[in-house]
Amino acid sequence: GSGWRELADWPPDGEERALHLAGAGRSREGGRLLPEPGDDGEDAYLYDPADAAPSLGGADLWQPGETPHRGDVLRYLGEPLERAWEIAGEPCVELHVDSDASHGDFTADLLCVRPDGEALPLASGIARVALGAQRPLRVTIRLAPLWRRLGPGDRLRLDVSSSSFPRFDRHPNVDLPAAAARVEDGFVARQTLFHGERHPSRLRLQVTSL
Repeated sequence: GSGWRELADWPPDGEERALHLAGAGRSREGGRLLPEPGDDGEDAYLYDPADAAPSLGGADLWQPGETPHRGDVLRYLGEPLERAWEIAGEPCVELHVDSDASHGDFTADLLCVRPDGEALPLASGIARVALGAQRPLRVTIRLAPLWRRLGPGDRLRLDVSSSSFPRFDRHPNVDLPAAAARVEDGFVARQTLFHGERHPSRLRLQVTSL
């Protein structure tokens, strides 16, 4: 909406913002993205490699940005923007997680929700982790680079899951390479995401207010 621009450096100068996950991300209404941590809480879901959540956005392979409500996708929605934002650089998502599996994936999808409810995928990422003795585990998911303008009334949405198929191979929840594992090699795992003051799970991004 503002034409082509030349930059001396990437990303352009901006202010780092953090939006904290809060509320009940598994509920139909979803949780919230807040500028400060909310009350301590947790959201749990079951990840089944045989019924992996689909990828969002993009040409050919992926589904539209709005999918039917699934019990294995946690959703967190920000407040409507009062003024336009530009998001530039590589957003990242910091999660505090646990699982009853020794190995697994955690995925994040960042979307823009228009005032009419249309959901537009912006960027996504994945972290493949081995869970050791330290629980919960702090996981960082780096999202794909983007430069996007959001208008007044737009809202940011963050979806957290343990699969984004077919963009990424389905993890079997065992110590096997995901690309080589068969569905029958895996099992259903219970994943838990913690958020709040003690475990500040959050979305971090660089913003320029217009």
